Amino acid sequence: MDYVFSNSKSFNTLWGNFVEENNNSTYAYLLNELDFIRFYTKRCRIKDLSFIILEKNKPVCICPLFLEKHGEISSFSVDGTYLRAPLFSENLTAKLLNKIQNECFNKIDQLAQDNSVDKVLFMIDPLSGTYKYNFLIKFGYLDNSVNTCITDLKQSEDTLWMNLRKSYKSIINNGQKLFEFIIMNSNNLDYDLFCEHKKLHFKAAGRVTRSDDTWDAQFNMIKNNNAVLIGIKTNQAYLAFGYFVYHKAKAYYGHASENPEVETKIPFMHVIIWNALMYLKENNFQLLELGHQHFGKQFFDYPSVKDLQISFFKRGFGGEISPLFRGSKYFNNNVLKNDFLNNINKLIS
Repeated sequence: MDYVFSNSKSFNTLWGNFVEENNNSTYAYLLNELDFIRFYTKRCRIKDLSFIILEKNKPVCICPLFLEKHGEISSFSVDGTYLRAPLFSENLTAKLLNKIQNECFNKIDQLAQDNSVDKVLFMIDPLSGTYKYNFLIKFGYLDNSVNTCITDLKQSEDTLWMNLRKSYKSIINNGQKLFEFIIMNSNNLDYDLFCEHKKLHFKAAGRVTRSDDTWDAQFNMIKNNNAVLIGIKTNQAYLAFGYFVYHKAKAYYGHASENPEVETKIPFMHVIIWNALMYLKENNFQLLELGHQHFGKQFFDYPSVKDLQISFFKRGFGGEISPLFRGSKYFNNNVLKNDFLNNINKLIS
């Protein structure tokens, strides 16, 4: 087997072809998304060690891998959180898959040791639809799994409507009458409109939240038909936007922005998410992941009150609660001990 790393001239072509050819790939493995991660993690990223495994000159595995430094802790992570796990070709036999998985995780261990990494954080993308269990534990990872919420867009519109939380229906009906809707995709690009979304994001946060490079990477996702921006306005004032990324008929609710200076009796995001469901369904998407689901403290998960409120809001759209498999592997026992002690203190506080 051969390895191609991110500094190779052939990396982007091989990686991009793999993502297009394998239906278990998701937006998170797109080259534009890797660009977003590189821009987003500039302040903490030390190296990009992402690699491809070739078997008989054909890509059989891609592995996003970023070395970061947070204080005194070195990790393979994304801004201190979980990287997408290595993705393997969907056309492998069970025997060959097992061989390549072992090869991949041995390489990750080697790179971790070579770069004095303290811990590695991976999550298995739930939209890949490949695994029904946390395969990371086979390679020495501790199970840190949580949950997410996924809506099946193959259901009829009537069924999707029926599955909504009852209180949402009048909000959506009233919003459909009151608001003017905006949908921007690759067919009607408008950079100025995208900047309105960015401005609302900054306005709501009260600060510039991240660099222009990250926003441009997300605009490029729309340009390349891997994202859509859905917004609402009234009386020429932009009220809110939702940004949804997608690949291979599977979509993810990325983020939202709301105008804090405009008050209405109708909440904004109920209407935006419902219209996103309808847009994606009309365009033959199969799944929409709305995001993490928290129900309370867990040993590796400590949601804030806001996190719990957001989870409750997302559950109101009737999606199925599904496992989000995650794992951590430690190469430094002191870091392991400190993390566990911190988790215990959070759990009992």
